Parts: sequence; C-alpha cells; structure tokens
Amino acid sequence: MVVKRLKPANEQNNTSTELIAKLFKKEAAVLEELGNGSSQIPKLYGYFSENDKFYLVQEYVKGISLSQAGKITPDQAKTILLSLLETLKYIHSKGIIHRDIKPENIILRDGDQLPVLIDFGALKETMGVVTLGSGSTVSSMVIGTRGFMAPEQSAGRSMFSTDLYALGLTIIYALTQKLPIEFATSQLTGELDWESDAPNIDPGLAKVLEKAIQMELNRRYAMAEEMYQDVQSLHIYTPQLSSSMETVRVLPNNDYVHSASSNSTAPTVVFDSDKFYPQENKSSNNALTIIAILVGAVIIAVGVGGGIFMIYQIKKTEARIAQVEKEKQQVELKRIEVEQKVAEETKRQQELEQQRIEQERQKLAEEKQRLERQRAESVQSTRPSAADFIRNHYANLDAGDYSNTWDRLSSNFTSSLSYADYTDWWNNVAEIRLQDASLISQNDSNARVKVNLSYVMNDGRVVWDQKPFINLVWDNYSDEWLIDSKN
Repeated sequence: MVVKRLKPANEQNNTSTELIAKLFKKEAAVLEELGNGSSQIPKLYGYFSENDKFYLVQEYVKGISLSQAGKITPDQAKTILLSLLETLKYIHSKGIIHRDIKPENIILRDGDQLPVLIDFGALKETMGVVTLGSGSTVSSMVIGTRGFMAPEQSAGRSMFSTDLYALGLTIIYALTQKLPIEFATSQLTGELDWESDAPNIDPGLAKVLEKAIQMELNRRYAMAEEMYQDVQSLHIYTPQLSSSMETVRVLPNNDYVHSASSNSTAPTVVFDSDKFYPQENKSSNNALTIIAILVGAVIIAVGVGGGIFMIYQIKKTEARIAQVEKEKQQVELKRIEVEQKVAEETKRQQELEQQRIEQERQKLAEEKQRLERQRAESVQSTRPSAADFIRNHYANLDAGDYSNTWDRLSSNFTSSLSYADYTDWWNNVAEIRLQDASLISQNDSNARVKVNLSYVMNDGRVVWDQKPFINLVWDNYSDEWLIDSKN
C-alpha cells in the first residue's frame, strides 16, 4: 500500500479544520466507493488526520505511468482509450469528475497492462476550501495540469467533457511524446497542429482525438459513452477487461481470505488523531469478526511499525512532489521559451511580409507609370510624335540652327519675344542637355510633352529649365508641330 499526505493550501484563512476534515471524509468515502467498483481505480484502505494534515492509505499499483512508457502505437492508443473510457463511464455515472487526467496519473499495471487511473482531483480540491463572508464555501485551488486542462476548468467549471479533453491530449502525448505546449497553435481557433507528429495514425482515431480536444464545448464529446462508441467503431481487437479485482485479506495468523467480488473487500479503516474508527459493516457476524481482527492487526501495525513506515512514505511522497514541481517549472520554462520563439518568428515573418508588400507596391507604381507613358505615346493620331519633335527641336538649337527653331514657335509664343532677343539668349548657351522628353498627351490638334532639360552657359554655369512642360499646337499651314507655350 501507499500513504499519501494532503495539506490544506490556505492555513491562514477563515475555514475551520473541522470543515475541511468533514469534506475530506466525504470525498474519501466517494473514492472508496469508486475503488470498490472498478479494478482500474486504486482501492482506498483507510484515511486519517493528524496535526491538521490528512492522509490516505491506498492500494499501491505496481507499473509504469503513461509518461514513462515511451511512444505508443495507434493500436495501443485505441486499446488504452477504450479501457479508460470504460473507467470514465463508471466514474461519470457516479457524478464524479476526475479533474486531473494526464500521463503521470495513468499507470500501466504490471501483469495485465491495464491502465489504472490515479490521483483524483476532488480530494485535492478540498484542501483549498475557503469560507466566504456570506458563509458559503468555495475552493481557492484550480485542480488540473497546465496544457492538459480544458479552458472551462481554469474558470472553475469542470464537467464530464473536461475529463475527455484531458484524456484526448494525454493520448496525443503518448502517441507523439510531445506536451500540448510544444505543438503549433492556430492563432484564430486555438487548435493544435499535432497530426504532423503522428504521421501513421489512423484517420478515424485522429478524428476522435481532434473532437475530444476542441476548445469549444459544443464541438467536443459531451459524454464518455459517445467517445467510446466512436473508438469502438474503429474495429480493433481489445482484450476482455476485468470487471473486478480479487482482494486478498491477511489475518493475524497469516491465513488468507479471498473474495471474488470487489464489493466484499475489507472495510475502510479511519484514523482520527490517536483514535481509530472502523466503518460499519452489517453484512454478517462473521464479517464483523473479520473486521475486528483486521482492526486489531492495523492498530498493532500502526503502533509498532506504522510510524516508521508512514514517515518513510511521507518523505518519499514529499520528494516526489518536489520532483513533480521541478518538472512543472521546467515545462513552464520550456513553454515560455517556445512562445518567445514563436513570437520572434511571427515578428520576423511580419517584417518580411511588410517588406515584400512595399516592394510589390513600388513595382506596381513603376509599372503604372511605364504603362501610362506607353499609353500616352501610343495614342492613335495622324500626327508625328510631339516628343520626337521636341528632341529634334533642341538638337537643332544645340547645333545653332536658330532660324529653323524660330520658325517652329507659334505666334503666341513669339508675341512677347523678338528674334534678336531669342538669338542673343541662345548664343550665351554653350551646351543643351536634354535628358528626357516624355509624351504626356497628344491628339490631332494639341500635344503636351514633359522635358528634363538643363543648359551649360558660356561661363560654365549649369542652369536648369524651370518650366518642364511644353505645350504644342498643330500648324496646318506648315503641316508640323509648333511650340505654343511652356509652364
């Protein structure tokens, strides 16, 4: 057997030890009933309190936990699922919710390899009971394990499907050897991307597990029976599950009493401080005699060697608790590290995406400008290109052909300018630099050209033309373009 110690979480609150003791005994009685009704729940042999600490004396289940078993196959997962769902159907039929299903709380028992469900959360929850100002009581502890705990459980509203959510994640861990926090998570739905780590999984089993771990209650299995039927429909071979476990009771003279039914096991023995109270058993005088013998044996065992055994078990349990807390801290650190990496990668991807969008925007803007220029230059017209006319005009000016260029100015342009002034100005220009002449618009009567134009003067100065837009008109008499104005 094994002795487990439970300690109230809030020793300074207003909740009396008597109330906690009362709730503890109530939950222990439920645990006793569950253990007697299923061979896959440890039997409760006794419970007692001492110095405001509470102890359970339970059946020791020899085996390894699902967290120690290594990666399992899909067929093994189906078999374990069916067996545990049978157990959960029984537990839920009693109105009980386990609240802390995880790989560490499932023991694959030596001998028959059946999964045994341990460490029910209800008893732990009683250790966190506090009394409100109104006189009502609530638990200040949220029972469960990060990663395996359903969303509603963290809000203190556990239900049957809460156990199915944790069971689904537990089986996924056994299939992949990855904790829930190690999987990628959808930012929109919160769903885990775990199937890529289980490539050989049966699609039917994957569908069952995916439904079990849905974040929204209305999309998840509501009852163990429903999930059981879906797993059973996958047509796998499962061994016959035993409905009871043979109990062997040792009498003081080393005789053995065998019972084929779990309902006829030895009664629970309750220790309260230094007093010892057996639970009533009214089956028969013979049973009472056996109980009396068992009580005497337990008292002697407690008086002679029980103290040493309990101290050993308590210290062993404390060491195990410390180890579990350490493992939880390591898991939490790993979760934080994973989240940081995800955040950094998300930020990097967003920056890359922003750069890509900006580059695409620039490309589109350039392409738009190119197309506009091309469209403008390809306007259907019977006239020659006004842009070509401007290029030829400034080439003639650069060559000093002022007479021909003067003839290509409209009367509007020359109305305020004499030919002498015109030639005097251009004689001061040593070089004309026309870098670009782009057609803005053109039809049979008018055209508009944009130029990038500068002049190198005789004294070496470079003067930029401040009026880059040249407006042209078609002269039917000369049958050519004339420069009409600049702006």
